[in-house]
Amino acid sequence: GPHRAATVKTTSGTPEDNVAASTTSTEGWPTEFAVDRVFGQSGHFHADPQLPEALGVVSAFLAHRKFAVTFIESGGAKMLMNIPRGPMTYFGLTRCMFGIASITTALERLMAPPVNLARKSVKMALELLDCANEFARRHAALYLTFAVQIPIVVVAFDAEAGLKLVLRILRTTAFFVSDEDHLLRRMSLYDHALVKETGDHLSLLLRQYMRAHFTQHIKALEEKVAGKSKKNASAAPPPTPMNDASKLSQRRAMFQAIDIGQDATERMFSVVHRNRRVAAALQTKPWLVVEAFAAQNGPKVMLDLLQVAPGDKNLRECVIGSLSVLKIVTLHPSGRVATSAAQFREWCTSAYVLIDIIESAAKYVDTDAVLDALKVLCNLVAPPPALSNMDTLASNSNVKDSNKLGKLPRAQSVDGKTFSVFDYHRMEETFAPARKHVQEARGVKSLLNLLFKTSKTLPQPARDITRALCCRTLLGLSRDAAISHTLQTLQIARHLSELVRETGKSQALMDMDTNGNSKREGGLGSAAAVEAAASEFHRCAVDLIVATAGFANVKTTTPAIASEAAAPPLAKLERHLIAAATKVRYPHEELLQVIHEHLVSAGLSQTATSLLNEARLDRLNSAHSGNASRFNSPAVRLKLNFKNKAAPSKLYRRAPRSRMTGAARGMIGN
Repeated sequence: GPHRAATVKTTSGTPEDNVAASTTSTEGWPTEFAVDRVFGQSGHFHADPQLPEALGVVSAFLAHRKFAVTFIESGGAKMLMNIPRGPMTYFGLTRCMFGIASITTALERLMAPPVNLARKSVKMALELLDCANEFARRHAALYLTFAVQIPIVVVAFDAEAGLKLVLRILRTTAFFVSDEDHLLRRMSLYDHALVKETGDHLSLLLRQYMRAHFTQHIKALEEKVAGKSKKNASAAPPPTPMNDASKLSQRRAMFQAIDIGQDATERMFSVVHRNRRVAAALQTKPWLVVEAFAAQNGPKVMLDLLQVAPGDKNLRECVIGSLSVLKIVTLHPSGRVATSAAQFREWCTSAYVLIDIIESAAKYVDTDAVLDALKVLCNLVAPPPALSNMDTLASNSNVKDSNKLGKLPRAQSVDGKTFSVFDYHRMEETFAPARKHVQEARGVKSLLNLLFKTSKTLPQPARDITRALCCRTLLGLSRDAAISHTLQTLQIARHLSELVRETGKSQALMDMDTNGNSKREGGLGSAAAVEAAASEFHRCAVDLIVATAGFANVKTTTPAIASEAAAPPLAKLERHLIAAATKVRYPHEELLQVIHEHLVSAGLSQTATSLLNEARLDRLNSAHSGNASRFNSPAVRLKLNFKNKAAPSKLYRRAPRSRMTGAARGMIGN
C-alpha cells in the first residue's frame, strides 16, 4: 500500500505545499497524493485516497434495504468487485459486502440474473478471508455466513475450494490457542485475541455451510425416495409445459434463500430419525461434502478446537459450532468412521474429548453443549431410531411383506436382477470402534452418572432430553457383549424404572401447575415441549430396560415387540419393589391354619393330625372334623400393612349421634 510520509513543517511557500503539509500528517498519504486529492486530480494512481472514506459511507447506507436494492440494480455491486484490493480497501470492501448479505432481498438480487455475481463475490470474500487485516477477515466470514443460505453460493463456495481454506484457518487457530504461551512472546495479547475471534467467526461459517448442505441433501433424498414409489406405480410422463415450468422453478430456487436456522435443521434431523427409507438412503448414498471433510481431517480439526476452546471468552462459539458440524457429519458412515479414528495421543480419542465436554458442560449447566455433545456421541455408537431394529425385521419378513408394511427391504429386484439396498451388518461395523473407545474412556460410568445424578440440575425440557439421549447412547453401547453384561450386572433396569416413576410423578405435578396457564403453547420451555421430552425419555427408557433387564435381546427385538414387552418388566419390577418394601403381619393361629390346609391338600394327613395335636387348637380340630365345610369356606386373607404401622385393634364404635333437631324428631314421633 502507499507509504506514510514524514510530516513537513512549512511556514511559507505555495498553497500546494501548505495543503500537502496539513494533509500528510493526518491521512498518512504521500505529498503528491495529498495535492491531487485537494485539487480534484484523483484517479491517475492505483488507489484513490478518497476510496476508503467512500466505502465507509456506502457501507453505512447499505444498512437500509431500499438503498441496498437500488445500489445493486444500478450496478454498484459490479463496481465493488472491480475495486483494487489492498490494505486501504480491505476493511471497507468487507463492510459493504456484509451490509448486502445482512439483507436477504438484496443478497438474492446480487446472486440472481441479470446481476449474477455469486462466483465473483465468493471469490472476493475468500481472498479477503486470507488477508492480513483481522477486521476485514471477520467481516468476510460474516458475509459468507449469511450468503451460504442461497444454494448457488454454496455451489460457488465449493468451486472455489472454500472448505479447504476454512479448515486450514481453523487448524491454525487451534494451534495458536494450544501454543499460546510461546506465541505471546512474539505477538501482543490484543493481536492474539483478534486471531481467536476470527476463528470464532469461521466456526459459525462452517456450521452454516454444513447446515446448508445437510438441508439440501435430506430434501433430495426425500424427493428421490418419493420418486421411486411414483416410478414403480406408473411410467414416467412425457415432457409437457408443466414439466418445463417445474424445471424453471427449480432453477429459480437456486437463487432463493433457504431456511438453515436451528429449528429447520432440527426438523431435518427428525426426518432422518423417523423416516426409515431416508435414513437408509443416508447410510448408503455417497455424500461428497462429508467425504471431502473427512479426507481433509475435518473431524480432527473440530476435536482440536473442542480441546482448547472451552473456557476461552474469545472462542465462545467454537464449541457449539464444532459440535454442530460433528452432529451432521457423524450421520454419514464416512464421517462417523473418520471421527472415531481421530486420535491425539495414545489414550486421548474422540470419545474421551466428547465425554470431557459433556461432564464439564453439565457441571456449568450449559444445556446446548451437553445436548449437542450427547447427540454426536449417540451418532457414533447407535444407529438412527428408524434403523435401530431393522435387521430383525428384514430377516423375519420377505421383501413383498416388508413393502406392504412400509418396512425397508434388504434387497430389491428390478427386471430380474437383484441388488443390495441396505447392509445392516456393514452399518454395525462403523459403530464398533466408537463403542470400544467409549468403553476405554469410562464413558459408561459418565453416562450413568449424567442419567441418574447430574441431569437433575438441568432445566426442563433439557433434563428429559438429556436422559433420553443417555438411554439411546447406552442402548447403542449395549449391542457390545461386554458392555451389555456390565449394564445387567449394575441392575440398570431396576434403577431406571424408579427414575421413570419419579419422572411420571413430577410430570403429573407439573401438568397440574400449568393447567391454569394456557398461554404457554410454544417455545422450548412450553408445556407441550416438556411433555414431548418426557414421552421421548419414557420410550428410550423402556427400550433400555428391555435390553438390560434380561427379558429380551435388543438384536432380536422389533420396535413393536419392545413396546409390548415393556409393560411386563416394569410391572414385575414394580411389584417386586412393593413386596420387598412391605412388612407383612399375620396372627400365629391363622398361619398354622394355612399350613394345616396345605398339608391336607398334599395328602399328608398324619403330619396334619400331629400339627393339630401339638398346636392344641380347638378351632382347628373342629375344622378338621368338617372337611366339606372347610373347603367351601373362603380362603384366609393375610393382613398386609403397606404403611409399616402397627395393625389397629378392633374397637366397638358406638352408634353415631342423630343429627336431627328437636322439631324433626317431633315430626316422626320421637
